[in-house]
Amino acid sequence: MTGTPSSRWRLLTVALSALMVVIAMAGPAPAAAQEEPEAPQALHPELFTNLGTAVSRNSIYNHALGYDAEGQPLYFQAYKGEPWILLVIDPLTGRTVQHTSDHVGNPYGIHFASNGKLYISTGGSGQDRLYCYDPAVGELEYLGRPTETEDVVWTLAEGDDDTIWGGTYPNSKLISIDPATNEMRDWGRISPTQPYVRFLDAKGPYVYCNCGPSRAEVWAFDTRTGEKTEILPDRLRQYLRYGYVQKRADGEVYLEAGGEKLRLNGLEFEPVDELPPTVPANHQGRPDRQILVMRDGTIITANHQTGQDRRYFIQQPGEEPRAVSFEYEGTKTVLWALEAAPDGLIYGTTRSPITLFSINPTTDEITVLGDPIGANGQVYGWVWHQGKLYMAAYSGGTLTVWDPAKPWQFGSAPESNPRLLGTLDIGRPAALIVAPDGQHLLSGGVPTYGDVGGVITIVDPGTQQIEVVPELLGTQSIASMLSVPESDLVCIGTTWRGGSASEAPKTDPRILLWDFATREMVYEAVPVPGEDGIVQMVMVGDLVYATTDGTGYLVVFDPYEQRVVHSTELGSGPGCLFGLGENPADGMLYAISGDSIVRIDPESYEIELLGTYPGLDWGLGIAGDSIYIYAGSDLIKFSIPPVE
Repeated sequence: MTGTPSSRWRLLTVALSALMVVIAMAGPAPAAAQEEPEAPQALHPELFTNLGTAVSRNSIYNHALGYDAEGQPLYFQAYKGEPWILLVIDPLTGRTVQHTSDHVGNPYGIHFASNGKLYISTGGSGQDRLYCYDPAVGELEYLGRPTETEDVVWTLAEGDDDTIWGGTYPNSKLISIDPATNEMRDWGRISPTQPYVRFLDAKGPYVYCNCGPSRAEVWAFDTRTGEKTEILPDRLRQYLRYGYVQKRADGEVYLEAGGEKLRLNGLEFEPVDELPPTVPANHQGRPDRQILVMRDGTIITANHQTGQDRRYFIQQPGEEPRAVSFEYEGTKTVLWALEAAPDGLIYGTTRSPITLFSINPTTDEITVLGDPIGANGQVYGWVWHQGKLYMAAYSGGTLTVWDPAKPWQFGSAPESNPRLLGTLDIGRPAALIVAPDGQHLLSGGVPTYGDVGGVITIVDPGTQQIEVVPELLGTQSIASMLSVPESDLVCIGTTWRGGSASEAPKTDPRILLWDFATREMVYEAVPVPGEDGIVQMVMVGDLVYATTDGTGYLVVFDPYEQRVVHSTELGSGPGCLFGLGENPADGMLYAISGDSIVRIDPESYEIELLGTYPGLDWGLGIAGDSIYIYAGSDLIKFSIPPVE
């Protein structure tokens, strides 16, 4: 499977960015109601059958400790889902009260405030949202959107005056909540260039905003005047992706970078010999990095499997650690990819929590297999090789292998299945293929946050050795790849996009031929100027068929004669990740174009619009006269009309 994220949301983000800047310049502003767009209509709805929710598994994104009015401990767990969930748990017994929100979202920020209330911030659904849970009332209250422009409010922190502060993406704004009234305020942009206020803390009159990722910055926002000052010493910038000052156990704010230990006093850093212990901090999607300690010294730990296993771990003073089980009703999980496999089944994955599942196309029966990666994120590249499924995932380029003939037992040991093989030098490994020698695997993709320029990684599955071939593409990244049969050539499709929030220049995507034997580029062409990326490739006969995102084009390329044979618009919108495949049953190609499914004749290049389904997303699992697709968390079965 090859590809890169669809441009639908990215184009929308670009269009909104200019508007965001104008709004930010206008200064603090309250949120405003927004009109709902008119719902798109389906074309040939009789061909689409909604099979319902395929997977219901939730991913814990944050947890926190708090106390009720009587001083009894409360353990809060916040779960990503459709919609997201807050659990209020008795930490010693596991007795749970569930609060299911009215919105889809990822609970990125969580803070139990000095007023005895829990504040939660979410994002990931295109809108920043804030919530408050009051243990005395026992209800989850939706406070609204603090801005008109932002997608995420990240970590939350409390100032000395009890004000709750939060930082945003994609316009690095600072927001606040007055805990006495729950009034929200948008204070405008902090960094003029960076999209994230990823972490923040408050001390005295200052809120310290850690920005990045292409340039690490620390901004001090003066709550008395609204003035902001960039204070990170230039000598330390090279060691950080984001600025990262944080409050520690003594209540002071510190920075550790480049071997230096510094305490922040107002706007100045001063060296110290030792750093005080850290205190629990938000680690979105990684609760294992956040150990919670109750007032009596009891330790609570969780990990990314807590939601699926329905248990966390507790260690009371003087006792051994023990598991505490709890129950909750899961909500829907957003799907991510679908594709037919050599064993006749359709396999799919979900977004966080990553879940591998299969579909029997004869019965439509779904089998949930489990987490094949061992972390939150998404599986970008996957390929079958010698009866095993290899998967490469964001984040961190995690590479695993699963043998369907063996029992499921995830781990890193030789007998584990799926087994963790290592990590690739790729942020989002969009492409994973078998190399021309039939032995190695090749992966390429988009780099990590803030970086530009793609690499190719060469993996020996037997020895788990990984070789990185850097600096092949300039500022561009790899969006798709395939090996050209009976040659040493690898066909590569590129995108101008770099890692998330990077400052990549927009350049025309290219088709490249790379010689696996010599490790050299031997050909390049720009088939469609102005597109964003060549996101998907399949080979039929001697020709490579590819789709692009942006406007959305079909490109036909002859790798043997090294020439572009044909290009034309798909007709209904951009191509996408996992959005192109051949149907052996009728010899046709099928592709996703916007919200539509189109049929492509590989001989005449004629493109036929077959149907449109609002919300159609990435993935085509082709099985005879049917195609499995999805919209959000719903699995859809499309009946292919006969070829005329």
